[in-house]
Amino acid sequence: LLTAEGWRKVETLRVGMTAGLAARMSFPTEPMSLPPSEVFLLALLLAEGSYTGNHTGFSNADPEIVRRAGEAAPEYGTHLKFQGKVSWDFIRNDATGRNGVKQMLQRHNIDDTLAKHKTAPSAVYRLPAAQLSDFLSVFWMCDGYVDEGGPGVTLASEKLVRQLQHLLLRFGVQSSVDFKQATLHGEKFDAWRLRVYAFSWEAFQGAIPLWAP
Repeated sequence: LLTAEGWRKVETLRVGMTAGLAARMSFPTEPMSLPPSEVFLLALLLAEGSYTGNHTGFSNADPEIVRRAGEAAPEYGTHLKFQGKVSWDFIRNDATGRNGVKQMLQRHNIDDTLAKHKTAPSAVYRLPAAQLSDFLSVFWMCDGYVDEGGPGVTLASEKLVRQLQHLLLRFGVQSSVDFKQATLHGEKFDAWRLRVYAFSWEAFQGAIPLWAP
């Protein structure tokens, strides 16, 4: 990496040193598309899903998210069942079969994962621009926000936050990541916050469509 002292090997860097990083990352030269429903479900479940044990569901009250989830469910041999408040589960249609949504997560090696250990599967890095845009759009509508400080997201998984930071660079959107103590239901937990730099707000708006104020 390029530092103030010139080019240095990564293993020689020390905490506190400043290095120049890429302002944009290239898209794959040979992108691999996924079914649109799969892109949507990966984003939804990584953002607000719960899929430990035999349970596969999510918590969201956005009518557009719920509608798209309901439309995707039959493609995976399931239907969407309301569990109260803002919780929904993917329930298999055939009592003798397996839950296709859970099988999809297993194919991507991200099944049975707690929130603090969530990671984006390698397939997301191979998506073409339009599908990566949809993935990030759904993720932001589920678990991100836009306030007076611009677009941001706070997650318990540091790795997933840094993966999002990398994926945003495909669109030239630069951001910072910092640690913070978050609170949920009165309990504190470690979290990492991504904030898009002000000079990248326009690039974010152009690349990541959001449909709610």
